[in-house]
Amino acid sequence: MASILPREDRDGNLIGWQARVRKKSYPLQVKTFDRKVQAQAWAKQLEVEIGARRLAGPERIGANAPYRSSGSVWSRGLQPEKSGQVELYRIRTVKADPIGKLTLAKIRGADVAAYRDRRLFEKGLNPMQVAAITGHKTLQMLKRYTHLRAEDLAKLLG
Repeated sequence: MASILPREDRDGNLIGWQARVRKKSYPLQVKTFDRKVQAQAWAKQLEVEIGARRLAGPERIGANAPYRSSGSVWSRGLQPEKSGQVELYRIRTVKADPIGKLTLAKIRGADVAAYRDRRLFEKGLNPMQVAAITGHKTLQMLKRYTHLRAEDLAKLLG
C-alpha cells in the first residue's frame, strides 16, 4: 500500500524521500520528506486514516462492492413504521438485473439508462413509447442501448 522512494537530484545526490500511498478506490497520495522516518510515519498515519473511513464488519460497502449489496444493507435499516414493500421490490429487481453485478465505482450513466430501458420494456411498453420516453431519435439507437433478457422475451411469448 505505501512505498518509500529516495529522491535524487540530477547529479544523483539524495535530496529527500518520497512516500506514495496507493489504495484501491482512493486517489494516489504523494508527499516528499527530508528524512525517511518522516515519510514512513506520514504513510502509516495516512493508511490508518484511510482504514478508519470504512464501515466495520460484514456490512462494509465501498466503491468496489456490487451494487446489489448496497440494497441489502439499506433494506435491513428500513424504518419499522414504513412497510418498505415497494423498496424491497425495487431492491430485488435490481439484484436480478445485470446492473446489480456491477460495482458502485463502475456503474456509468449508460448502465443506468440501459437498466431504465429494460424496465420500460418489462412493463409492457412498445418500442415507440420507450423511444418517446427516453428521447432516442431512432429505433436503431434504442436497440443499441437496450439489452433485453431472453427470459423476459420468453414470458411475453408464452
